Amino acid sequence: MLVRDTFAPIKKITGITAVDNSADSIVINGQPITFQVVTGNIWLNPLAVAVADATAFKLTSGQTLDLVVKDALSIISDVTGATYQIIYWEL
Repeated sequence: MLVRDTFAPIKKITGITAVDNSADSIVINGQPITFQVVTGNIWLNPLAVAVADATAFKLTSGQTLDLVVKDALSIISDVTGATYQIIYWEL
């Protein structure tokens, strides 16, 4: 039997999108995603509304995070704003 590692197929891509200092909610519904901060700082919280403080997970420009979120991912930036993009992977 031949076994090989392969990448998961991409289901959807959210292109570069801006976020400001008010929380946004992104519906994920259990999909595996890769979240990338293109510019600025973004705080993520899959459990509650994101706040730009120690209660959320901070990513800076160029960083990525692979994760699965049951429902919605809450994100927020600081007053300087930020941009992000998301890859949604096939299950």
